[in-house]
Amino acid sequence: MSDDRIRTLTESLVGVVTSLGAAGSRPDDVNIKEDHELVLELMHLLGYENAGRIVRKELTGNYLEQDGSATGETFVINGTSGLALLSVDGEDLHLATKWLNSIWHSILGNKEDPGLCQKVQGIMEKSKPLTPIVLTEFGERIREYPVSGDIAFPKHTRDSNELDSTPGVHDLCDGWIDLRQVSKGFNALICRRCHLRVLVPVDIKTYGKLRLYFEHFQVK
Repeated sequence: MSDDRIRTLTESLVGVVTSLGAAGSRPDDVNIKEDHELVLELMHLLGYENAGRIVRKELTGNYLEQDGSATGETFVINGTSGLALLSVDGEDLHLATKWLNSIWHSILGNKEDPGLCQKVQGIMEKSKPLTPIVLTEFGERIREYPVSGDIAFPKHTRDSNELDSTPGVHDLCDGWIDLRQVSKGFNALICRRCHLRVLVPVDIKTYGKLRLYFEHFQVK
């Protein structure tokens, strides 16, 4: 993502948000179609490549336990924007919708700040999630561990971060992946849902090293 493109998208997004305002004060018949392409390009650049369209819809999320199960408590993800992002297949995109609502809320709350565009640009630069890591020759991937709760701008995983005991989620399968030592020289990445099991050397300690290992030594 180039600095010039981030700057252009930032200025355009600030204009769109201040023009449309919050969901509760927006006329029901206001036309938002012209702004869809801008928002979708932004979401694609932030790593949400499967964002396909935007609709008016209240979207709720579940608070999660450490094991990934729902606590039973929910929260409204997009109360400020009133807009939900859907995948190309029509599925709700909770993380992308949460991010859009959070930036919407931040812009509306700081409209008079002369440095608003610069602050929003800084948020955008830090908002791209970890690029999923391909684990097998079949294209199976691990994506970053989801954030639980209504956190405005969560700190995303980076390649420099160390792997922990539950380093992420099996992409598409949506099973949580555990990292367990299974021999003196190897750990195993094990999916709780489909039981995918992939071995990695014990000296692989960060996401970046995991990515390089599979790119150069394992996945052809």
